[in-house]
Amino acid sequence: MLRSAYDPTVDVLFGDFGRDFTAADGSRYLIVVLNSRHWQAFMQATGLTNVAAALEATLPADFRRARDRYTHREALSAIAADDAAIMRSDPLMSEIDQPGIGRHLAPGGPLVLNGLQTPPSPAPLLGQHTDEVLEELLSLTPSQLGDLRSRRVVGEPET
Repeated sequence: MLRSAYDPTVDVLFGDFGRDFTAADGSRYLIVVLNSRHWQAFMQATGLTNVAAALEATLPADFRRARDRYTHREALSAIAADDAAIMRSDPLMSEIDQPGIGRHLAPGGPLVLNGLQTPPSPAPLLGQHTDEVLEELLSLTPSQLGDLRSRRVVGEPET
């Protein structure tokens, strides 16, 4: 079915809550809640804990349960701000510069070990680690790599 205007509440996650957000640069993100821990993190990141609690009391509902999040998804979408600040305020998210794509928000490592969290990094370029893998894992020599390249078995790394 074609739509003339984009409606972020239409693209729902069946059985739970998902919401499309627009970042400050116009890019779109889908936030998905799959369990009560995700719900609590979403509430904390958006600052909507008290608003959602009031909505739960009014309906009544328990948004820790997927059934209630799905049943009341339109109301939840209405209270969730369509704001890039949600993504930028999360310590998991940072802006990176991905070669060939440009600057965008990306998640870092979700684990915090010894108070440190791994920041996001750009994805490797196609072929960037081919030589290392073939040399270290398959013990190929530089001349063997050259032979593979000359026969077009292995390509050149992107630049």
